[in-house]
Amino acid sequence: MPLGFVAGLAGAAVLGPHSKLVRQVAGTVVGTYASMVLISSARVAKREGDPRLLVAMPVVFFATHVAYGVGSAVGILDPAGRR
Repeated sequence: MPLGFVAGLAGAAVLGPHSKLVRQVAGTVVGTYASMVLISSARVAKREGDPRLLVAMPVVFFATHVAYGVGSAVGILDPAGRR
């Protein structure tokens, strides 16, 4: 799933300027992702009793998903780890 997310963001960045449909779909996906991240962050902040997590957790979630997605892409493109 993170690979699909990163690929979708990259595709939207490339194709978005040329297609209104791509911008609309990307906006819907990013909006849904942001909503889910905020809901999850609120749950974590409530469970831990720390309102600062409302700010920190969205950054952590986004960084984790992007890093996992990029790592998956690198693993697929270089399966033997030839670096």
